[in-house]
Amino acid sequence: MREPGVYILQPKGRLDSETYRILEQHIEPLLATATKTLIFDMTHLDYISIAGIRILVKTKKDLAKHWGVSLMTNLKSQIKKVFEIINAITHMGIFGSINKIDQ
Repeated sequence: MREPGVYILQPKGRLDSETYRILEQHIEPLLATATKTLIFDMTHLDYISIAGIRILVKTKKDLAKHWGVSLMTNLKSQIKKVFEIINAITHMGIFGSINKIDQ
């Protein structure tokens, strides 16, 4: 059981210019509450575009304004490669699994 203010979102399929708004609709209510940690479990994400990255970075910045954090876990190699290419991997909290976050 997670503590209050910790949420997990699991994007599926593609996160791109056509689908990022769906994720954004799930994020917005969490930003309006006392969210301390927002975990993106990327187990089922197969593709991410710059629009998808943009929503993740925006969420990270919005949470940081209120001392919250966003983390990502279970990135497939092709998703991780995209973050490496744009040199964003060091700026995002990325963990190998949910269990690694809990440690």
